[in-house]
Amino acid sequence: MTYDLNKAGASPARVRALTGVSRSQLRYWETLRAISPTLVPRASRVYHRYPPEQVQRIARVMHLLRGGYSLSGAIRSLDQEATASQNDASATENRTGAAQT
Repeated sequence: MTYDLNKAGASPARVRALTGVSRSQLRYWETLRAISPTLVPRASRVYHRYPPEQVQRIARVMHLLRGGYSLSGAIRSLDQEATASQNDASATENRTGAAQT
C-alpha cells in the first residue's frame, strides 16, 4: 500500500481520510510510541506531519485491529516484523561482505 504524500508528510486530517484513524487515536498512539510523527514548528504552533512510512504503519495497525488484534498486540507484531526485516538485511549484508573478501 503506497500513498502519494509530499516530503513534509500528511496532516492528521489527511491521515484520517486515508486510514480512518481519528486525531485522538493518533495522539494516543503517539503517547504509546507506536507512531512517531514529524513535528514542524510554524510561528507559535507545532504541526504534526506523518511521513509516508508512518502512514503505512498506521494503516497496518488499523488492519490488524480490524483483524482482531489488540492495540498492544498489533504494535508488537509490527515491531517484530521490523526487527526480523533488519536482521535479514544484516545477515544479507554480512554474507555479501564475506563473499567479497
